[in-house]
Amino acid sequence: MRVLVTRPEPGLSETMRDVAALGWEPVAFPMLSVSVRALGVVPPVAAVLVTSGQAVAAVADRMGRDVPVLAVGDRTAGRVRAAGFVRVLSAGGDAAALVALAREVLPVGASVLLACGAGQGEALAADLRRAGYRVVRRVVYRATPVRAQVPECGVVLLYSAMTARAFEAVRDRVLGRAVVLSGAVAAVLEGEGWGRIEVAGHPDQKSLLARLGRPG
Repeated sequence: MRVLVTRPEPGLSETMRDVAALGWEPVAFPMLSVSVRALGVVPPVAAVLVTSGQAVAAVADRMGRDVPVLAVGDRTAGRVRAAGFVRVLSAGGDAAALVALAREVLPVGASVLLACGAGQGEALAADLRRAGYRVVRRVVYRATPVRAQVPECGVVLLYSAMTARAFEAVRDRVLGRAVVLSGAVAAVLEGEGWGRIEVAGHPDQKSLLARLGRPG
């Protein structure tokens, strides 16, 4: 009945509520410690792209609330709107969906700000440049793996490859079930250490929780 929720805030508390609503006993076990960096001075851009809710605070600190913001998914878009931005679109998926959304709503040649985490966003920036956009990539947060003893549990929710690597570094026994956001996350896990590895049908929170289902 116990489900480990490995994501950090923002998002941890919300997911804990959603998991409890399904009838599970959620256990907070964030595997990443996040520190936010200042965005700094940004040249004029046609839009801001964010791939994680972790980037929202830094963007909100420097950008006008009328700048268009393209978010990777619905939950991230919701956090952008909560920060006061009024022109927000959700790609409803992953990095590839975010590029597709940019191509749909932005003219080729436009300058965009990509706000991302340390060690992230390089491939996305390259894809955007190949699509004809001028990309200003800024690292606005750093996620550091956390080392802690894994509690007894039946299910583990894993949201990113970085989180999965951090979890595998501290896992000391075979566990029953991992429910993960994407195939990229599943690829990090050591298959022989799990009873089942289940991938969400779509890389978003709704699909992940649908894959989790209810106990029994």
